[in-house]
Amino acid sequence: MLEEIEERLREEAEGAVALAYNRPSRTLREITALAVLEAGGVWRQRVELEERQLDLLMVERKLFEEDVEASTLLDTAAGRLLIPYKAIIGGEYLSRWEEAYRRRKILESLKALILERPELSRELRIDPRYFAYDILMSLSHILPQAEEELSTVERGAPEGFLKTLKELEGEGYIRLEDGYVVIDEDYIDEVLRGGSRTLEQLESIRRAIRELIADGVNGILDLFRGLPLYPLIEEALPRLRQRLPQPDRFLYFPTARGLTSLSESVSVEELVSRLEPEAEAEEVELRRIGGVLNDVYLLIYTVEDEKRRAVVKWYPNWTSLKWTPVALWTLGTRGFAIAGRERMERECASTLFLSRGGIPVPRVLYASFRDRLLVKEYVEGSSFVEVVKTILKGEADLFEEAVNRLGETLALIHGLGATVGDCKPDDFILSDGLPILVDLEQGSRGGDASWDVAEFLYFSGRYANPLDPLEGAERLVELFAQGYLEGGGSLRVLREAGRLRYWKVFTPLVLPQVLYTISRKLRGLKA
Repeated sequence: MLEEIEERLREEAEGAVALAYNRPSRTLREITALAVLEAGGVWRQRVELEERQLDLLMVERKLFEEDVEASTLLDTAAGRLLIPYKAIIGGEYLSRWEEAYRRRKILESLKALILERPELSRELRIDPRYFAYDILMSLSHILPQAEEELSTVERGAPEGFLKTLKELEGEGYIRLEDGYVVIDEDYIDEVLRGGSRTLEQLESIRRAIRELIADGVNGILDLFRGLPLYPLIEEALPRLRQRLPQPDRFLYFPTARGLTSLSESVSVEELVSRLEPEAEAEEVELRRIGGVLNDVYLLIYTVEDEKRRAVVKWYPNWTSLKWTPVALWTLGTRGFAIAGRERMERECASTLFLSRGGIPVPRVLYASFRDRLLVKEYVEGSSFVEVVKTILKGEADLFEEAVNRLGETLALIHGLGATVGDCKPDDFILSDGLPILVDLEQGSRGGDASWDVAEFLYFSGRYANPLDPLEGAERLVELFAQGYLEGGGSLRVLREAGRLRYWKVFTPLVLPQVLYTISRKLRGLKA
């Protein structure tokens, strides 16, 4: 099997400077591979083998090295270097850039930790596994193999990470004491004096992408349109006491009785006992069902022969470049809550506020603010993305009322003086003909109503295929706007959403002709 993979890769990536593939997984059918070429932009190629599917990412040398140094391609190429791989060509070249990438990601984790916990960071004792776990979790949303590596990290920090940490100790960033990492006081002061450079970094990345698109670099739009690259679904966790993944459990605080973990993980059994205090649950399962910026699970259990479901959300603190895929596209247009605690608090407060206002939203069943853990009602239905795809294909008759109602629902939310903040079709479920908003972690009182409208419509355009008629995009706007105005929404808000400051954010995601069609339709709406 391995000989067949290597032979096929050599054929597909003839002339590559470097060529490697990640080790085949026993559970994943797909094998990822990376080819670095002298020129050609970036593109993906899927190859069917007898037993597996080969996902080959081919990227020119300049772009690959920029991804290692500054996440120019949002880590889609560089991230593969932190998953065990076999080099076919250019092993020394890949090893050198792997070390550079690992160093940068560890320093990012250190900076994020200092900025998240400015005082506590001075006393923390950090298990070296924290860095590998933290980085691999952030990569798992684009590379499923990264998630599988988490189980390996449980047994000990990878040798490469230990080597890099030893080098950082020699440079004065950290100290290694009794097997733990201690952040140097001077480095903490330096980071805190400088504050967060996240916006500067993101602006630099966005500028680079804009230049690449302007130069017509092959594959850039296709690369971003694929994010997230894989469905974030995993099998039921095998043991009832399996804990939700939290990198913070590798962080310790010294007390009189010894080191105490900062994380108080909640087991599946404990969650169910909170939800069903007077009943004994059986057949408990926990399945990951999504989440790019947080971790979302479906909790399934049986009580008295009745199958029950709930949605479990955990809010990690995505700071530094971990929020690149969102902040990158919205700088200067929309600000997002980044801290996990803030996002969770927004979701809880917005859910209660909208529910009191008559907006159908899933109830909060349980909340642990210390753990940043939230359990919400499960909503039976289908993703609104399928509705959008159907409309864009020109088959509006099937879902006219659904889009109309969504526009009306959003107008009612705005009428209450609230906004959704992150208003994608992905965050709505169509249940019995009603659009139900299931994600409110960016919700707030006040806010930019035009952004909500713009994000829903332009992000919907992400699902348009090149051959779909533009009349489908026009009809989507018409149906949405009709419902929005019937719900008491403002025509000014709709027209404002058609301005350049909104649609420019989505240029890496949406076909230019679709963006222009939606913008023109919004600006031309009449009372």
